[in-house]
Amino acid sequence: MKKKVYLFLIVMSLLLTSGCRQLWGHEKIHITVITKATETDFWRAVRSGCDTAASEYNVDLVFEGPENEEDYQTQIQMIEDAVAGGTDAIVLSAIDRKKLLPALEKAAARGIYLVIIDSGIDSRLPEVVISTDNYASGQQAAEAMIK
Repeated sequence: MKKKVYLFLIVMSLLLTSGCRQLWGHEKIHITVITKATETDFWRAVRSGCDTAASEYNVDLVFEGPENEEDYQTQIQMIEDAVAGGTDAIVLSAIDRKKLLPALEKAAARGIYLVIIDSGIDSRLPEVVISTDNYASGQQAAEAMIK
């Protein structure tokens, strides 16, 4: 879990460099983080990292997620709201690998930077993907059990 949080902080730092500010054409960057949920220890840790990075780099940050980890429709609405609100980047932990794609395609078409964390999507749209390779993790676990 700590690795994911640290990697997320690295990505946030990369998004917030002066080069990205030049790409977006304005001084303050707006980032929307949409998670699967917000009330677990993992997502609280991610939020803490986001809040720290946003404060340090003077970024407008929205951190939100549905009440349960199956509510992909709320995630779609959150993506659409972020696009309509003029966000510069969306950081997303997708509930559904396919159902969110139309909303994400609209975001990408508007030039919104997409970062996928924790759970992937069936698309090459995101500029950055941070997640565990579950297949490789399973292989490592099997090898450890054999030993």
